[in-house]
Amino acid sequence: MVDNKSIHAIVFTDLDGTLLDDRYDLAGAAYMCNELYARGVLTIPASSKTKAELSELKALFSYDAPLISENGAGIVWPENLQSALLELGETSDPDTTITPPMSYEQICEVLETIKHGQKFEFSGFSELSVEEVAAATGLDIHGAALAKQRLASEPIIWSDESVRLADFKAQLQAKGLHLVSGGRFHHVMHPTDKGVAARRLMQVIAATWGTKLTVLACGDSPNDKPMLEAAQACALFPQRDGSYIPCTHPFSIKAKSAGALPWLEAVNELLSKVLKPPRQADFPASHP
Repeated sequence: MVDNKSIHAIVFTDLDGTLLDDRYDLAGAAYMCNELYARGVLTIPASSKTKAELSELKALFSYDAPLISENGAGIVWPENLQSALLELGETSDPDTTITPPMSYEQICEVLETIKHGQKFEFSGFSELSVEEVAAATGLDIHGAALAKQRLASEPIIWSDESVRLADFKAQLQAKGLHLVSGGRFHHVMHPTDKGVAARRLMQVIAATWGTKLTVLACGDSPNDKPMLEAAQACALFPQRDGSYIPCTHPFSIKAKSAGALPWLEAVNELLSKVLKPPRQADFPASHP
């Protein structure tokens, strides 16, 4: 359980390409998060990864962390925030996260209809074997199997012409879905994002703890942008080609590279920036 009495800052962070580099050092990442927690900084992973994938990192934490999974389509609530949800008159099953308007199976059915009807060329994770997902992601077989345990979004590998992507997005929108661009893949899901999920978490945390918190965010991809721009200060991490996503945040920094140590350095720099003080976060930061 998170000891809210000692927490003064929250960091929402992407994983792949941000807290994690290609070495995929979960133990190193968890160590940095645990060190920050000992200093009163709560790290909340916000990833395109599944709940099953995130559970491996969470198991290494010294605290019961909230998790944002599948680009904001799911939130895994820790025990003390589960109680807060009940007090607010809401319910949420910690084993199923958010219930999306459309199930994963329904999303895949829509994709199959659009794919064959419009002759688009792409492959979703549901169509790939564990071995094929491992080859596409760089994960081992165990990790690839966890990546296929999806609840609310479908990553796709786009192999069609880039000019057809706009038409594909329009077809999805007509079916109540949208396309999110991540570091390696496009993700099909219902209209939400990491920023929406982070705001939801902060709404419950603020109503529960009733204290003013500093809110930071770290990420590298377009799917991180709503979360980055709503925080009080944010760290941009380089994409695979070395470029940074466009960001107009007045309190942003550019990290040198992905990985646990560069990530910690970036968070420490952000913490020093917010003492100046920064603008107010768009996230609810205290009880109304």
